[in-house]
Amino acid sequence: MSTTYRPLSPIHIDDLLDGRMKNVHVHERSGLELGPLEKCLTDGRNFLRAYFDAEGLVTSFTSYISNGSPYRILSEIAETFEVEVVSERDPRFWGFETQKEWDAWLDAEREKQEEEFLGDVMKFARGEHNNIKPGTIGMIQAQAAKRLVADFPEFFWLWTGGPG
Repeated sequence: MSTTYRPLSPIHIDDLLDGRMKNVHVHERSGLELGPLEKCLTDGRNFLRAYFDAEGLVTSFTSYISNGSPYRILSEIAETFEVEVVSERDPRFWGFETQKEWDAWLDAEREKQEEEFLGDVMKFARGEHNNIKPGTIGMIQAQAAKRLVADFPEFFWLWTGGPG
């Protein structure tokens, strides 16, 4: 299990690793096999992955449950660089100002996905090309819907809003 965090203001990876946080014992943990755009920060007990883009700007931090608590390291980053760092549970992480904005977007996305899935189920029931993947719950639901439509054709009209 992990939690991802994001700085709300830019931090350059070189600045993050330049030694400013050594006085509080936060430094890079070397000797790990990491991706080319990834570093590991530690305070000696806890670990936090820092991800950055090709320009060197930090895009996110990830804390894995087995790597201890990230809060001391994140607090030091926030204080040292005068930046607010938010978790993926905060609407600002995703670019929203308020929880209400984020909830409205999530509701709209859920509705859109439900409409797309219903369209795919109807295509599946008619034997047309669709985006339902074998071995998924969606496939089980689509197969059940196809059986219902075969046994009760009036269901098809209820779903499509057609005659009935």
